[in-house]
Amino acid sequence: MPTIRFSHDWNNKVTGHNELFTTVRGRTPEKWIYYCDRIGKIFDVVLKKKKICGAELLVVRGDRLNEIPLPLLIIDTGIDNIADINKLFVKFKIPENGEVMVLVFKKVIWYADGA
Repeated sequence: MPTIRFSHDWNNKVTGHNELFTTVRGRTPEKWIYYCDRIGKIFDVVLKKKKICGAELLVVRGDRLNEIPLPLLIIDTGIDNIADINKLFVKFKIPENGEVMVLVFKKVIWYADGA
């Protein structure tokens, strides 16, 4: 099963009881193909090496970071201002105008030891 890993539970999207969640990731041609080929597949969602749930990949969208609507970035990160959001993405080596993928997942399986 493919895996999507998180080092931090931004805005409680992984462990919270929300059914849908997004993640914004840096885009490379290889990553783009990887995720586009797996639309409709179930991923293990892993937070700090612990399987939390299984989630179906619904959408893969390509953008530049500065083209993503601010409300989506706020929901994705839990940070309420663009300056701090940009600082966060710089930590992940994504510049303000960097190419990104927005991945949309739907939780479909909760693991017994997950949230």
